[in-house]
Amino acid sequence: MAFLTGLPLTGSAANITWTGGDGTWTDGAANNANWTPADEPDSNDAAIFNTANVIGMGSANTINGLTMTGGADLLLAGNSLTVAGATTIGGSGTRLVLADAASVLTGQNLTINSGANLALDGGTVNLEIAGNTSAKLTIGNGGTLSGNGTIAMTDAEFITLVDNNGTITASNPPPNSFTAPAPAVLLIEPANSFSLIDLDGSLETGVVNILRNQTLNLEIAINDAFNGTLEMAHGAVLDLPVIFHLGAGGAFNVDNGFVTGFPSIPATQCKISGNFFGVFGGTFTLEDNDGTLLLDTQFLMEGGSFINNGHVIFARNVELRSGGNFQNVGPESGITVRSASNVIIEQPDFDLDSLNTVNSFITVEGNSIINATLGDYDPDSVVNSFDSTINLQNGHFNITTGDAEFVMDGTLNMLSSNGGDPTLWSGEALDIGNDAGTLDADLNVTGTQISRISSQVDFNSDADVDVAAGATLDFTNNVNFDTVNGANNAEFTGAGRLSFSGGVNVNEAVTLNMVGGIVDLDGSDEVGGFVNIDAPLVINAGQMAAFGKLNTSGGINTLDINHSVGTGALTVNLGTVAEWSLNASRATR
Repeated sequence: MAFLTGLPLTGSAANITWTGGDGTWTDGAANNANWTPADEPDSNDAAIFNTANVIGMGSANTINGLTMTGGADLLLAGNSLTVAGATTIGGSGTRLVLADAASVLTGQNLTINSGANLALDGGTVNLEIAGNTSAKLTIGNGGTLSGNGTIAMTDAEFITLVDNNGTITASNPPPNSFTAPAPAVLLIEPANSFSLIDLDGSLETGVVNILRNQTLNLEIAINDAFNGTLEMAHGAVLDLPVIFHLGAGGAFNVDNGFVTGFPSIPATQCKISGNFFGVFGGTFTLEDNDGTLLLDTQFLMEGGSFINNGHVIFARNVELRSGGNFQNVGPESGITVRSASNVIIEQPDFDLDSLNTVNSFITVEGNSIINATLGDYDPDSVVNSFDSTINLQNGHFNITTGDAEFVMDGTLNMLSSNGGDPTLWSGEALDIGNDAGTLDADLNVTGTQISRISSQVDFNSDADVDVAAGATLDFTNNVNFDTVNGANNAEFTGAGRLSFSGGVNVNEAVTLNMVGGIVDLDGSDEVGGFVNIDAPLVINAGQMAAFGKLNTSGGINTLDINHSVGTGALTVNLGTVAEWSLNASRATR
């Protein structure tokens, strides 16, 4: 009988090898004929499987050690196996399979060497050593931990208990090629917060795969930056109650777009949830134009690259700092900021409109804010302008760039409906249009509450503004109407309320065609405002709000129609309320 070195044998322990071909391992003497020597292993013995056979466990068993090589398959099949010493599996095609939720492997140190696979299908692995020594799970280069179930690292020392130099794959194979995999979870959990996992291994090359509809739940703390490769497929979830850092050598890929086939795979959102996710180097890629990633975790980017071809949803606070490079590169790529989140963008070359594609977008939802401090906000153009869509849905967008003003040459949609703080655009001066197109710079205001722009606003000839019934657009800074360029004239329409709480300069002819709506030239009247009309202004409205009310912070509202130097003229055509009050606290000239 040949003995293996390195096995923790005690007393009259023996190394006993399976020689029964394909078969069933049942505890007791009736199974002796399947072993060499002919003695079914008990708690003092090490069991060895070294041939390409499939062995199913027919009962629970306790042994002193387990070694598997040579393509052997051992299926726990609803039974428990307790290994009082080391478990080592290796070699091409070798598999230790926990085939259902009743399958339990309890052991000490567990090593998965090259070619071998520890496969869970709902089963549980408990690793623990009594005393001061801690049980460890080592996945060697070429080894694989796969499936769904629980890996419980029961020892509680402040050391690395899981070392992944191979591959961890969360999976749940479907019954056939026509059925999508059912959702399942691969959980790796410690006894307490002091235990660690080296997710990319001591070689910094470990691989993690989360396959279609699967969840990888890492309750165990990660000991250092991840420099391996992590792949997420359709519907995959990475649940991180711990901190995750992507390092300089790391690659994080999300591949979840539509796949043609029979059957095809629809584009399905992936999700990262948890405590904190940091990108300090490496490359994070959302690969598909129709792919969606929900980041339900605090997110910090200080280095590396984030390549967004699809739709990234931020559901928690986010900082994109100057050391990183977040790139919207897909033709329909976009960002959504979910409710009550704060997103800070401080990257000097952050391209807001994704290579000038008209279908890309930024959406800011209720009580959320984007604070963007940029340099060149349109680095792929000689003359900067924003050509895509920004949706403010009860949210706030604040922007400062390296230019004197931000040119909105795409679409700004403002919805205010929650009755709290107004939907708000703030920051540097805002140009609506660039005087180069025809009504291709859109500002659309909807909802039942106030949408506000606190930046200085310049309306150019290609501006197209619509304030829907029930909505209010309020300007609290100076508004300049430079609205004519040859045959092109800006348009202002809608049955909502148009309110000017700051100064107004009509430099070129303009018509406010607010039929059925309300125009308020002095807005909130917190301070005296100045309305300077140097070119023809025509107002078609259902109602004009009174001009010259009491200013709570002092000052006088002034309406200056300058016809002697300019071509100033004011024409007001009213609908149902055919009168306009000029109150005492105002000046008209």
